[in-house]
Amino acid sequence: MSAINIQASWWVGEAITDRESSVSAVTAGLGSGKTHGLCQWHNYLCKENAECNFSGFMEPSFQKVIDTAIPTYQKVLQSFCYSEGRDYKVVKSPYPKIVYLRLHKRVKHEVHFLSAETPDKIAGVEYSHGS
Repeated sequence: MSAINIQASWWVGEAITDRESSVSAVTAGLGSGKTHGLCQWHNYLCKENAECNFSGFMEPSFQKVIDTAIPTYQKVLQSFCYSEGRDYKVVKSPYPKIVYLRLHKRVKHEVHFLSAETPDKIAGVEYSHGS
């Protein structure tokens, strides 16, 4: 298998190697690549936590889940040579999520895309990590 070279912001590499912080934050301007880097980091954490069933990915609004987070996450997965239908599937209704089909033999990890507009609806689920 050949290696894949992926361009990532400096902070993505820092986040991946940081094994001590329980919370990290990134601030930057519009169009600076925050969501793209966050998707790269989240994908890495999904592989690290492949035996877990669920992780969460939150955006400020439901519209941002649909028009920004999911398309960006798909773009990142494609850059890692993941193929929709073979390696993952996208579910948009009733609850938006990306389901990894091949990270682990027994578990299909789900990335749940959540809106910060209704945080009170987030209850009773155990996430391995959140972005």
